[in-house]
Amino acid sequence: MIDSRLLAEYSRQQSVRDRNYVGLLLWAAARAAEPIPATRPDPAWIRIRVMAERIPQAPDNYAQRSIPYFLQHPPTRDRIGALLDPHNEPAMEDALNDLVQEAIEDFMPRFAVAEVGSGQIAQWLAEYGF
Repeated sequence: MIDSRLLAEYSRQQSVRDRNYVGLLLWAAARAAEPIPATRPDPAWIRIRVMAERIPQAPDNYAQRSIPYFLQHPPTRDRIGALLDPHNEPAMEDALNDLVQEAIEDFMPRFAVAEVGSGQIAQWLAEYGF
């Protein structure tokens, strides 16, 4: 069982914020670089794309707001001690960076639903000629 004090510390630890900040920026860059489909994309794809375009504009904001989503990811909770440690060995840091990316891939569809409404989807479709 995870100590609730460690879960609470997760949101306050600078090393966690730094990892999540970088992870979100890397995720956003990869998604924003994907080509726009030739045919009308579905709303889920658009939500992800909109988030990829927004995150670089306010990465601190999204790093903080996404912390509860990271904590919903069981492997993140399982590695909480290593995530709280700002002085991991390089191999562990690489593994944690992979874990952060895995968590983002897992929660971003839910996060995007909460962040991107139907009006924003319609606006995106209009802007891109769909």
